[in-house]
Amino acid sequence: RRRGCLYVLGGYDDEKVLDSLECFDPAIGRWEPLPSMPQRRSFMSVAAVGDDIYICGGLCKLGTSIAALDRFSLSSRRWLSLQSMVQPRSLACLTAMGGYLYVVGGCNGEDEIISSMERFCPSQERWTGVFMLPWRCVFGAQAAHSHYLYVCGGCEGVYSLALATRFNQSTEEWERMPPMRTARSGAAAAATAVGDIFVCGGFDHSQHEDCDSSMSTGVQLSSVECFRQCSGAWEQLESMATHHSFSGSAVVGDHR
Repeated sequence: RRRGCLYVLGGYDDEKVLDSLECFDPAIGRWEPLPSMPQRRSFMSVAAVGDDIYICGGLCKLGTSIAALDRFSLSSRRWLSLQSMVQPRSLACLTAMGGYLYVVGGCNGEDEIISSMERFCPSQERWTGVFMLPWRCVFGAQAAHSHYLYVCGGCEGVYSLALATRFNQSTEEWERMPPMRTARSGAAAAATAVGDIFVCGGFDHSQHEDCDSSMSTGVQLSSVECFRQCSGAWEQLESMATHHSFSGSAVVGDHR
């Protein structure tokens, strides 16, 4: 078992959907192939809990969303298929928080955007709840801090959204937040140690062709904004040097 490694799963190459799992160990600067996933998939959702990697949903072939949930154990180096989601979904967001996994929104493979969130309990190995979202959401930005799961922006089928909300794990209810300063889908989000939520880049389709069409039709963003816990408001920050969409973000260290 290795700690501090990077794991990359599935996706596309030039010809097909992949079932591969690879591990990069920074200590030795080398990639290592690991046992392949139970099935080929792309646009799936991935999260880690302890020494286990969970993948749910995705596309097994073009246009076909699946509901499968699989777990890879770093200790045994084996895959285990678990109880499937209630609804097939791809392009969803999966986040680990408070001992649970939450999968939010996505598409069902029939050009329908999903308006629900499902919760999985790893210790019980079963799905324990379905919660309706305040809006249909795909390409949303998601982050977790303490007992809150934040969902920012995304697309509801026609336009990008500036809406933001958070799920309170204690009350199992959605709490309204102020809207972001900019409508955006396909943005990246991350939470700092004090719970400030940074949302970076994405696309703005608020005045352009719908999100289901080519992403090249929207306005690609370099802007960054932050939800400050101390003020309960969004703050505009300095823009990035480059436009980014469908990217990733992470917080390193105890930055405040």
